[in-house]
Amino acid sequence: MIARAAPQRDAAIRSNDAALASAYFRFTEMGSAAAGEELVALVQARLSTRKTFEAVAQRLGLNGGIEALPPRAHGAQHVDCHYDVHKAYKSACGELHPEALSFSATMADLCAQQGGSPDAIVKAISAVCAA
Repeated sequence: MIARAAPQRDAAIRSNDAALASAYFRFTEMGSAAAGEELVALVQARLSTRKTFEAVAQRLGLNGGIEALPPRAHGAQHVDCHYDVHKAYKSACGELHPEALSFSATMADLCAQQGGSPDAIVKAISAVCAA
């Protein structure tokens, strides 16, 4: 007997959305109350982090918030800036929730927007998270 490959789905889930998708499926398809609570907590964690970065972007004068950041370009990565910004975020706001790790890319985008200088971003993060 020849083994058949499992049929492929037309849609894929981004890895940073896997926990949300799993909790959503378990809640909607299985009626799990625990999964519903998990789903709410995951969404709240992502929204909370998004609000923080929107406030940081506003303090940096970015009209349109993080959506106004230019598309990520290949090339200079401003690794030192990203490290300093992440360190400042962790110190002022706490560690990024696993559901919000995609906002690490927002940190990189902010570093690119600031020409690799972390100073204004660090100052904005400190102000936003102290409020």
